Amino acid sequence: MKKIVRNGKNLLVVLLFSMLTMGAYADSAPPPPPGGAGATNTNGGNNQLGGGTPVGGGLFILLSLALGYGGKKFYNFRKKKTA
Repeated sequence: MKKIVRNGKNLLVVLLFSMLTMGAYADSAPPPPPGGAGATNTNGGNNQLGGGTPVGGGLFILLSLALGYGGKKFYNFRKKKTA
């Protein structure tokens, strides 16, 4: 039991550290479109595909929470099976 708790704590530290360093990979904003202030585009002033919506950070958080939930369910299942 102590080994499982110790491994779980180590995994939690690694996950938290990796989540905190995700912001270090951010790029700067793209240059403005040619033509100055009069230039318009169909994307609402944003040249990125998808309108510039940030998906990566939320997706990583969602997947890590789902992994934690699945791990907890698996741990409870194994605990119940051995008892």
